[in-house]
Order: sequence, then C-alpha cells, then structure tokens
Amino acid sequence: MLKLEKIYRIVGETMQNLSRLAKKTLSVFLATVLVLSCFSSALGVVASAADEIGEPWDGTTATQPAQAEDGYYLISNGAELAWLRNQVVNNVDRSINGRLTANINLDNKVWEPIGNNSRQYAGTFDGQGYTISNLTVTSTSVDRGLFGKITTSAVIKNININDVTITTVRDYAGGVVGVAVGGTISNCHVKGINIATTKAYVGGIVGYVSGATVISGCTVTGTSSMKTLSGSAYIGGILGEIRANNVVISDCVVDNLNISGTSSDTRIAGAVGNAAYRFSMYDCLVKNVNVTGVKKVGGLAFVIRTGSVIERCGVIDSTLTATQTSASTDTEIGGLIAVVTDSTINTVQYCYVYNTTVSTYGRVSGGFIGKVETARHILSENYCAAELILKASPTRA
Repeated sequence: MLKLEKIYRIVGETMQNLSRLAKKTLSVFLATVLVLSCFSSALGVVASAADEIGEPWDGTTATQPAQAEDGYYLISNGAELAWLRNQVVNNVDRSINGRLTANINLDNKVWEPIGNNSRQYAGTFDGQGYTISNLTVTSTSVDRGLFGKITTSAVIKNININDVTITTVRDYAGGVVGVAVGGTISNCHVKGINIATTKAYVGGIVGYVSGATVISGCTVTGTSSMKTLSGSAYIGGILGEIRANNVVISDCVVDNLNISGTSSDTRIAGAVGNAAYRFSMYDCLVKNVNVTGVKKVGGLAFVIRTGSVIERCGVIDSTLTATQTSASTDTEIGGLIAVVTDSTINTVQYCYVYNTTVSTYGRVSGGFIGKVETARHILSENYCAAELILKASPTRA
C-alpha cells in the first residue's frame, strides 16, 4: 500500500500536466487522496529494526562500544552513545563514525548534544533504521538537539527519534541538529516533539543552517501529547533559519504540529521559518499543521529570495493565523509562501494549497502567496483551494 507522503508527491507531479488538464481534475484527485489516506500506514516514520525501545540509560555511564572492521563504532545502548558523544565534545575525535545496532532509550535523562560550537561533529552517523527514544535537552551553553552542531563533512542518516523534549532560554534548537554549518541529513524521522524556548531559530529537524546543507527524506510528526514548536521567531517544521546559499530540501513531510512565535517579526512557517539566502525545495508536504505568529507567516515558507526554487510542494488541511490586529499593518501571510522577493528570478511551480485556512486582520495576505515584490518571478502551474479570512478591512495607514 502506498505511503501517504508518496501519494501526495503524485499531486505535485500531477501539477506539471495541468496545461493539458482542467483544474477540476486535480480537485477530484485530491479528494481521492484523502480517502486513500484513511488506509495508509503511519506517516513518515520508518519501522524500527526492533520492537522494544531498549534498556533505560542512567544518564551518566559512558562505555566504549565494539568497533567494526570498517572503523565504525557499533552502538547498542545509551552508555555507548554517550561515549561517542564524549569523543567529540572532548575533542578526542570529531570525525568519529557510529552505527546503531539496537534501539536506544535515553529515558529522559538530560542529554548533552553530540558536537558544539567549538567542536563540531564531522563524521558519519548511521542509525540503520533504529530508534532513539526519550531525548531530553536542557543545555543553555551549547546548540541543542541530538547533535548540537555539525560541520560540512558530517552525514546523519537513517535515524528515528521518538519523544523529543527541548526546553531552553537560548537560540538554536532542532529535533535532530541544533546548527548545521553544512553536511547531509537524510532519512531522519522525528515522532513526538516539544521544543519550547524564549529565543529564536527552532526547527523540527534543524534549528539553523549556516552553510550548504542537504536535507532529504526527513519527517516530523506530532503525537497527541508532543507536537509543539514554540519560540520568539524564525521557526519552521523542518528548519528555522537558512543563512547560506545552496541549501537543498527534498522529500520531507511535516504532519500534526502546532508551530507558534511571539515576536512581532515572527518569520514562521510549516517547513522553513525564514530564508535569508537562496534555497531549493522539492516534493515536500505540510499537513495538519497550525502555524500562529504575530505576522510574517507562511504555510510552507515565510519568504523566498535570490533565485530560490520551490517545486511540487504543498500545504493541506492546515491553519495559518496572524495575531496582530491592525488593519493598516502589512501582515505578510500566505497559504504557501508569504513573500516572494528580490529582483533575481525565483521559481514556484507545480505547488498546491488545499483545504487550508489563512486568518488575518492586516494587509498583504493571500491564500497562496501574500506578496510578490517584482513581476520577474516564475509562478506557474500552481493550484490553490484555501480560505482567506480577513477579520478587518485592510486600509492604508
């Protein structure tokens, strides 16, 4: 049976044929998708290689694991994971390679992330489809996530992380990585997440990206009790802030999250909170997500600029809300993207917004895009079935 994210990817591919098909054909297709979803398997979570979550870690023990012939350390419990972490943060070997061989239960003991600002992780970590459960991070001195900070050579792949709790009064928090200076993050799946900070740069996968990074095949799925990303600003279901060119995001899904920000310059979205540089995004889906900010709110991304490309991406069954109440203020809110800006041509095509509500008081609001700042951009073969609720009559100041 088709997985739900694959079904919705077909929606994006279908958009490429809209020049030959009536728009109403897509509506019928989407309705069919909703029926199929009732029978699909759980969204985006790779089955664990074992059924049990593993023996609880005591929060202090660190034990050296066995090493395979290829040099990878074979990690089977929390103590062995802590040992690998210590090799990185104590500057013994920042390029150490690890491979999970069993599920790991960190038992909500306070976890110090793998890698930090001065000792960034540079190796390969392969979860092999196993699950790390009950991750709790409260550090105020390092970047926050299973991994704190990774560099350009790092590869993080094939990991399930269940029940992530991060509470902090500092910037930079992500379900997998706090800060990526570069590197590759692939096939990583977060199920159950609560991140709460009074600061900025929060993401379901990565909090902040400052170098060319590839994020592919990742999912963030909320559960009934763990489905919150909250902070002041720069918050996204996949990542919070892009501060470098050549970031590529593909085949990612965000499902069942509440994402909220409190700053008047919120810059918040279902997938990418803010992008200060060029990025590309393909075949991604935001589903069943509530995004709430004072203003500057997007369903998929808040803003694209400097030649960014968004293709075959969608937002469905979601609610976007801007809470500022001035009818003479530029709210900047959009069902897919709030703002398309800069003189360099950006591309948005084969994308869709369906069964989604955009609620706002102010100006510069749209069911699909809130504002397009020049006429040079490529916006083609897109589809929108969103409800735009204007709670006031927007006026000029």
